Amino acid sequence: MNTHSHVKVAILDDYQNVSLSLADWSPLDGRASISGSMITSPIPMP
Repeated sequence: MNTHSHVKVAILDDYQNVSLSLADWSPLDGRASISGSMITSPIPMP
């Protein structure tokens, strides 16, 4: 992976909305964005 790449991360299945508070996301600081990428409700199937 290129050291200058910035990745967007989506957290799936966080129905209790606790992923950001239960994990140490600091290793991703400056390398990835996760805010606002939480999927907290089921995704409808076509």
